Amino acid sequence: MNNGAYKNYSMGMLMRLLLLTFVLGTFVLVSRGNADEEPVLVSPEMIPFGVGAFQVGQLNNYYARDDDKGDHLRWNQSMVALMGMDSRIGTKLHTRVAMKFRRWLFAEPEYYTEKDISLGEVFGRAAFIGTIDEPVLSLTVGQTHFKYNNDAFHLGEYLLRSGAYPPFLISDFDFSKFEALGFHLNANLFEGAYTHDVLLTNEKINNHQGDFSLTYITALKLAGILEIGGGITFNRLIPMEHEPIDLNLYLDTSYAPDSTPIIDSSYYKQEGTKIMGRINFDPKPLFGSDLFADQELNFYAEIAVLGLKNQFTAYQKITERMPIMAGFHVPTFGLLDIFALEVEYYKTPNFVGFNEFQMASVPGETWFSTQDDWRWAVYMKRSLLKDLFITGIITSDHWRLSLQEGGTTDINFLPYNKQRVSTSRNWYWRVRLTWGINSALASIGRTRDNN
Repeated sequence: MNNGAYKNYSMGMLMRLLLLTFVLGTFVLVSRGNADEEPVLVSPEMIPFGVGAFQVGQLNNYYARDDDKGDHLRWNQSMVALMGMDSRIGTKLHTRVAMKFRRWLFAEPEYYTEKDISLGEVFGRAAFIGTIDEPVLSLTVGQTHFKYNNDAFHLGEYLLRSGAYPPFLISDFDFSKFEALGFHLNANLFEGAYTHDVLLTNEKINNHQGDFSLTYITALKLAGILEIGGGITFNRLIPMEHEPIDLNLYLDTSYAPDSTPIIDSSYYKQEGTKIMGRINFDPKPLFGSDLFADQELNFYAEIAVLGLKNQFTAYQKITERMPIMAGFHVPTFGLLDIFALEVEYYKTPNFVGFNEFQMASVPGETWFSTQDDWRWAVYMKRSLLKDLFITGIITSDHWRLSLQEGGTTDINFLPYNKQRVSTSRNWYWRVRLTWGINSALASIGRTRDNN
């Protein structure tokens, strides 16, 4: 086992020991009455849950390193099952354990398939003030799913679903949340009108896994009409490896006509500061109509800066590290549960992967510099029965094989580090049928774990 693997293994073991200690310690506290009373055991309320999902889709005009003409159709499909147990101990303690099973098929350019087993949500949560259902102050430890903008269904959530150096973005079909491994302290004031979230999370999707990032997010709701939020992330604040990174190890200009590197040897670090601001507007309370569903007519927007500091040749303009998105929930009058339109503008001139840097601004070749600035998504959801629903999407986004369909974050395997949908004209569609038991408790999450 090399040093990097040993560090990742040790960090994983530490996180699990901390989770176990937290759960056991909180159980003891919750199970006791007052200090002068005899301990009273509280019987847990156990709720089993599970979901299965079958997904099909097709990429239209996607990027491939060995054949970048962009005129391909590629069929992909996957089957995912998740099973778990949700437990409540009194009104103060909440735990959840889930396992995920996946089988996936993709053809690029040849047919192949893969299957794996991984962890879903595994956490313990304690409400120190209030209850689990209505917490005022709570702490969560473990692996859970976090989301700060309930209106966004595909794009956005930039503060946590991104990098700083390089400033990559993440988008996952039917999962617009952040898969957090670590600690989450939440405070809900004034019946949830003013919220605060502090997260200390462990890096698990990128190379140099094990780094810790610190995040603070706040939101203020005004009269049920307007919500204003913001946050800051100290990305990789506690790195497991402190050596600067040689940019030449990550430089890839192989898709360009002129593959000669245009920069000198440079060194940088992936640590950086990210900031985010957002706004959500719900006009329905202004005219008091019951004609529309909860999220219909909602407008939302978000802007972020992925790294406040300029670094070497690649990151000299802060405006090139500022993704902006906006969305709107179109009324369907009962035809669909959700019909969301989202658009994004991100003026980065570089075609970046998780751990690599590809120069788009090669002399005489600026095609990639402008063709990938705009992204878009059309997301739909329809419930058929209580635990049976169908979701679909048509989008040009930041899909990568490494996150969703069995790829790798190995920097030496560059094709699966890149965005597969390389320009705004490249797009794909997907449809997923999901069924289950107590499915509201189950979150499939990313369809691929890289830990």
